[in-house]
Amino acid sequence: MDGGRIVYLLDTGKVSSLKFPTFWAENTPQGKFMLTIAAQASGSAAQPLKDKLAALEEKFDRLLDAHLDELISREEYARRK
Repeated sequence: MDGGRIVYLLDTGKVSSLKFPTFWAENTPQGKFMLTIAAQASGSAAQPLKDKLAALEEKFDRLLDAHLDELISREEYARRK
């Protein structure tokens, strides 16, 4: 669920507040602002991890391609993958 949907739920009164172990936000302008800041911070922290994961998956695929090249064809590997 994205931040816009959460703010919508706060605006319509379907959610009155959000409480987490390290963060809380009430249905006030300041609470919505803090929620937006927290969402941006989490997105900024997650992006480098996504990039690292993509790089590791690429390296793993190349390693498998090199190793499996002798055992099965690339088409067979792609089909099984």
